[in-house]
Amino acid sequence: MQEKIKNILTKYPDGLVLQSSFLEREGYSYVLQQHYRKSGLLKLIGKGAMLKSDSSFLIFGALALLGQAHYLQINMQSVSLFKEPTDDLPKWLLSNQ
Repeated sequence: MQEKIKNILTKYPDGLVLQSSFLEREGYSYVLQQHYRKSGLLKLIGKGAMLKSDSSFLIFGALALLGQAHYLQINMQSVSLFKEPTDDLPKWLLSNQ
């Protein structure tokens, strides 16, 4: 179990939103994810969305998850998101602006 959390802490950049469904596909069961949250290694930022506990939410991390981070400039002061009228943004994204 130590090796698995070490992999999360080193493989993924700070600020990257880790979705529970993604972690499950990577071999981290829901029970294991709960253990990491309870032990303070991951923190929940919304339903099914986590960060490494020492990370802050970054819009770059959310857009990287969606495969859109390459559109951002490193020194941007603000970001405008555009979406189709029928698409919903995740609640964790809206509550962590």
